[in-house]
Amino acid sequence: MRSLGEDAGFTGLRPSFAPILSLVWKEGRAPTVLAAELAVSSQACGQLIDQCERAGYLARKPNPDDGRSKLVTLTARGEALVTEGVRLILEREAEYARLVGAAAYRRFIASLATLYTGLGIPTHSDAELTARAGRSI
Repeated sequence: MRSLGEDAGFTGLRPSFAPILSLVWKEGRAPTVLAAELAVSSQACGQLIDQCERAGYLARKPNPDDGRSKLVTLTARGEALVTEGVRLILEREAEYARLVGAAAYRRFIASLATLYTGLGIPTHSDAELTARAGRSI
């Protein structure tokens, strides 16, 4: 958070933004879908979307599929935040691998992937990121 806020100039950040930003980083999603994926009420999700929107990271746009509902999408500022966040994650992971050894770190990541799958936590499979990181970020 410090690196993104103080060092990179992303203001108004809250730790609670990370889960929702990670869910919309590639495509917009309906607020009801986000609420279900975050396992929170529609009201709590709406409040989180409002906070992210006020900070300039998310926007609600008309859903092109039906014209009535809304999709939550990243703004240009939100895209820049996610890009910088991924860069920092990969940088930190390289540091951690140096500290404990590459093989031990790969085992740790494999265990986390198994845990995520078992818990049904959504992950993203972006070809470019997967190639760079060796897995979903």
